[in-house]
Amino acid sequence: METTVDTAPSDTRMWKGISRKRTQTDRHDRSRAGQRVKIFQEVSGPIEPIPFISMKVFRTNLVVGKLAVEVHRKPIRNLHLKVLPPDGQVLVSGPLRMNDRTIRELVDEKEEWIRHHQDRIRKLPKTPKRTITTGEMHPFLGKDLRLTVIENAPRNYVEQSSSDELLLHVKKGITLAKKRALLDGWYRAQMKARIPALLEKWEPVMKVAVKKWGVRKMTSRWGSCNTKTARVSLNLELVKKAPRLLEYVVVHELTHLHERGHGKRFQKLMDRFLPEWKKRRRELDRKI
Repeated sequence: METTVDTAPSDTRMWKGISRKRTQTDRHDRSRAGQRVKIFQEVSGPIEPIPFISMKVFRTNLVVGKLAVEVHRKPIRNLHLKVLPPDGQVLVSGPLRMNDRTIRELVDEKEEWIRHHQDRIRKLPKTPKRTITTGEMHPFLGKDLRLTVIENAPRNYVEQSSSDELLLHVKKGITLAKKRALLDGWYRAQMKARIPALLEKWEPVMKVAVKKWGVRKMTSRWGSCNTKTARVSLNLELVKKAPRLLEYVVVHELTHLHERGHGKRFQKLMDRFLPEWKKRRRELDRKI
């Protein structure tokens, strides 16, 4: 069996992809010839986006050797293996007809790869969970803002009072969950305020048109593009990064409206639209 490493840059996924054709032993379990298995590596760079659609997922668990594996069966054609932060959870997603033997063969084959990336994930510095108290530092546009919580305010709201301070006004008796929701809402509003200008700048340059866009929390990618509906989704965390990194992700996703994959044509288009895109991608990868 031949294994090929996908060296194409990805879209804004926080994983680097490795792909291979499935082996003779599991061909009975695929729906069409040439189906590929995609394996994702943590913190190594983006890959091809998977359009976000609503689908029913059947969740089960397996133990393969000493590895606990979470299995998601859903209406997709490819088999995906991921090692997820923060604790190195192994996740296999695949077609509804995928059998346990196929999963066990894949995990057995990639055990060394899985162990390696579990070790890498566990060595990453842990981000302490914020308690939303005065003095905490909260990132915004690539800089840290010092948070000041103003208690017993007449209403709940968030404002940036200066270039380095964030004020959280809260009513008496507000819960920690509500404080977090207020900050999330402020971040979301700031993100949404910046996207239209980027689209207005890049759509005519790239000769594309986005029909719909949205901001949401994502655990394993910076953005995605549904090329059939021309819908772009962006990770809320991008508003905490430097503006040039948000711009890189926007350009990356818009490029998918010309080229769905990440081959030579995609890279040439990125070179033309944003010559320093590789530098920005590396910077974003370091800030995961």
